[in-house]
Amino acid sequence: MPKIWLPVSFGGRTRNILIPNSQNIDNSQLDEIIEWQKEKTLEELKKMPKKEPVSIAKRQEIIGALKEYGEYLKREGG
Repeated sequence: MPKIWLPVSFGGRTRNILIPNSQNIDNSQLDEIIEWQKEKTLEELKKMPKKEPVSIAKRQEIIGALKEYGEYLKREGG
């Protein structure tokens, strides 16, 4: 069963539109369905809050956390 997957992106988020049985749909009707789904999905994505970038810990914070974990393992006998 052929399917059409269309990615729609906005504000750091992506949604895929799936149109199953697309081989059985008339081309003009399929174009209308695709356009309608793109508009609908884009509206939904615009309503969602923007995706915040993932913050990465600083090098010194990671080193400190690893030291604490190493000390914990020594105390516990691990």
